[in-house]
Amino acid sequence: MAANGLDPEVKQVLMISIGIFCMLSAFSLARLSKNFFVPVVFAVSGLVCFTYILDLHKLYLAVTGYIEIELEKATDVINEEKQDRAVQVASLSHNVKILQEFMNNQLDVNKIQVENNQKFQNFGENQKSLNESIVMELNKFKDNKQNLLDKLKEVPDANVIGTEDSKKFKDLQDLFNENGKYSVLVYFRGGREIDASAINKILLNNGYKSAIIQTSLKEVNVKDKPEPSPGSIAIMPLTGFGDVAGRIAILLGMAVEVNKNNILLWSEYKLKRGNVQIYLF
Repeated sequence: MAANGLDPEVKQVLMISIGIFCMLSAFSLARLSKNFFVPVVFAVSGLVCFTYILDLHKLYLAVTGYIEIELEKATDVINEEKQDRAVQVASLSHNVKILQEFMNNQLDVNKIQVENNQKFQNFGENQKSLNESIVMELNKFKDNKQNLLDKLKEVPDANVIGTEDSKKFKDLQDLFNENGKYSVLVYFRGGREIDASAINKILLNNGYKSAIIQTSLKEVNVKDKPEPSPGSIAIMPLTGFGDVAGRIAILLGMAVEVNKNNILLWSEYKLKRGNVQIYLF
């Protein structure tokens, strides 16, 4: 069998065996043989075998050392790449967390903005409804005033009905025109719309600018005032308009539609709207 087809370990054992055999043979032949050349040949052959073995061992050590060095370098590179990837993953996770928090905050801001827009829209709708109610009542007042003026035109001339009647008529006309200078707002709770409409009609027929508005009456300032009971009609004048409120109280007390025992005349107050406000509790 050719030596080149053997494994490296088998070759190494074989070369050691041959080297030992050659050295022993050279030693034996040197003692027994008179020919000097044969022992020398065996000795040289043994040295060649041992030299081959040493060269292979050095080569093996060199190769294995080089491989170990390269493996260490590769391991260091791999470890550095792992560390870089770990840093990149940590940075990416941190950025994702920040982005998620930003998106959550943005969603909260959008939600609050939608709620505020809805509140403003509801407020605008309520304000529009209130304005429409006031405009409607003012239009009614204008219509009633025009009807009254038309009826007054149908009254006979003052000279025909006499001086006394003429004076009464003039006084009533002056009073009607005077009442037209003042605005009265009638606020009522649910269930008292009929009473509010009756009072509003009385005021309009006497020349006042009047309008009815439904509300809860929770905003009414009742501090230092007689306690209103269910069915009460409280009259509150703007500061400086107490005499106007007094005339309105007398007017309502004379009306058949209103129970004068339920009328409360409150003290003057700094009202924000109207010259006189009437509250139906």
